[in-house]
Amino acid sequence: MNHGDHHRRVFADDLHTGIRREADAAAGSAEYGEYMVRLAETVRAYDAFRARLGAMLDGRPAIVVRFGDHQPSFTASMTGRPPSDPMLYETFYTIEAVNCGLPQAVVAPPVLDVAYLSTLTLLAAGAPLDPVFATRAALLEAEPATYFDPDNRLKRRFHRALVEAGMIDLS
Repeated sequence: MNHGDHHRRVFADDLHTGIRREADAAAGSAEYGEYMVRLAETVRAYDAFRARLGAMLDGRPAIVVRFGDHQPSFTASMTGRPPSDPMLYETFYTIEAVNCGLPQAVVAPPVLDVAYLSTLTLLAAGAPLDPVFATRAALLEAEPATYFDPDNRLKRRFHRALVEAGMIDLS
């Protein structure tokens, strides 16, 4: 919901006027005001989703993966960072257990390459892993912040094996 052009208002002007006004004043940016209104609506929508999910599950367990999007493009000028700065492309993620607990062995690393998110989700759900995901789980444990690393011999071998097995098409 919060992606895209923040020059354009997605919601009516009278929705979250206080949030929009405070954000505009704090940052001196109408784009930031629009961003904050969309963020408030994102929070509202997620809270409504979780309430419906709880009722739908009727006590059955589920795992919910939440992740965000990178910083909006207008924040580069606000922070003084160049648009290519990797910090502007970091985002949050969380894995939530609903009506259950996460396995104690599963640790959500503070920095996780998004390519590992599916593997971490399967681990959190306690699902059996096929050989590919089991290998990814081992690679995740060793170095969660970087999935593709041409200098890592084990990762190169793993990806070469996927190509040779026809699981990755390089054409």
